[in-house]
Amino acid sequence: MRPDVDDADRPRQPKAGDAVVALIAGLVCVLVCVASLFGNEAYATRTHDGLSGALADVVAYDSTLDAAALDGRLVHISARLMGEGNARPIVSDREFGIAVAGVHLHRTVEMYQWRETRHDHTYSEDGEEKKDVTYSYDEVWSETPIHSDSFDDRSYSNPTLWPYGSRKTTHPALHVEAYALSHAIVDLIATPTEPIRLDQRSLLQMESVFDLALHMPQAVDEIPALVDMYIDAESAFLSRPRKNEPRPHRNAIGDVRVSFAVTPAKRVSILAMPLHGTLVPYTSAGGVPIALVHDGLVPAETMLYHAKSSLRWKTMGWRGLGLALSCLGYYGVLQHYLHTTLFVPSAMGPLHLSVRPTNRLALALAMGWSTTWCTIALAWLWQGFWLLSLGLLWPVGILPVVLLLLSASRHKFASD
Repeated sequence: MRPDVDDADRPRQPKAGDAVVALIAGLVCVLVCVASLFGNEAYATRTHDGLSGALADVVAYDSTLDAAALDGRLVHISARLMGEGNARPIVSDREFGIAVAGVHLHRTVEMYQWRETRHDHTYSEDGEEKKDVTYSYDEVWSETPIHSDSFDDRSYSNPTLWPYGSRKTTHPALHVEAYALSHAIVDLIATPTEPIRLDQRSLLQMESVFDLALHMPQAVDEIPALVDMYIDAESAFLSRPRKNEPRPHRNAIGDVRVSFAVTPAKRVSILAMPLHGTLVPYTSAGGVPIALVHDGLVPAETMLYHAKSSLRWKTMGWRGLGLALSCLGYYGVLQHYLHTTLFVPSAMGPLHLSVRPTNRLALALAMGWSTTWCTIALAWLWQGFWLLSLGLLWPVGILPVVLLLLSASRHKFASD
């Protein structure tokens, strides 16, 4: 395309510096859109093919067979999560006397801190608009440190050292039937967490778990954290008031609150590949890794259907994001060509496209739409979907720009 400047519109051109910045930023947006869309479509088509063909490869787990006989196959297993030796999987935090059956133990640490809020005010004075900025401060529980060094009022100060940190403890040897679970499979377990109660009965039960299951006796009265903390409302450990430091309120800045939750070890359904006694992701014929975990008893067909549905929604989300990024990029690029006429060569002769503020958005939308769908078509063509790419996606992508150019050209010829 070759721009031709319209002298009548020259005074309304944007500043050259702003136009160049918008041009460069717009081109970057378009290039990022093309690269990300192409990669995502290639991944989506390969993954969809792999999931579609996986159903024929699925083998149901049979406890009567030797475990090694299923090595390298895509196996569907539905059973309760257990520890080594078919024992209950115990996760613990000895510092706080927590020991429960589960997959993950989640420790959440919060500190009572100052939080700054900025307030912008606009008002008129002597007919002139002025702005005023004020700050307010309130006390909140926060899991992340709030850095008071950046506060406008330095008299509000938050501690920088935390006695404890949040963390997730995972059982190191989870099993399903005769197989151990690899880290990749354990990370897919998404059973909802359950809060851990800290009432006296629960604490005594956890004391028994330390003694009988873990063989590390620890009485409730000997929990290390209780030296500086107490149990609040049977739900969390809370900092004790310091001696000779009376508090004006129930909590003081720097107090720490620690609560716990567990990912329970329940029945799960797994699609994965046994390999030397361990379940790992299965690799399909197309090179697509397949590893699925669902709560409860779920058939293999349903698991694969949900996986394809999730993939479909993610792909649509990427397409929408790519379309928005592409349109935004072209909107910036067209700022450089405002108040010019672009000459587009074609088999019918040069087509004229005037770029004006009134049609800039429509042009950006049309060009963004075309770029998005043509990139998708190119990715599908690369994956071997010739008929669908050439017969549907290319026309859908090119049609808006062709119609826009033809319309602009007819308008130009009519005015001549």
